[in-house]
Amino acid sequence: MSSEMQLLKRVASLNDEALSENTDPDYQIQYIDIGNVNSDGKINEIMPYQFRKAPSRARRL
Repeated sequence: MSSEMQLLKRVASLNDEALSENTDPDYQIQYIDIGNVNSDGKINEIMPYQFRKAPSRARRL
């Protein structure tokens, strides 16, 4: 059996669904960071971001 080394991103997918780069830069995103959810599952804070300033993790659907 032979195996070939490949980049992980070429053989696996993760978070395939995200807002495209063509999204309006002023589009408002409501983002819940995992650190803002307590042990009971209660959301302590929802962070608003403009698309242009949002981290890539906030652009995932």
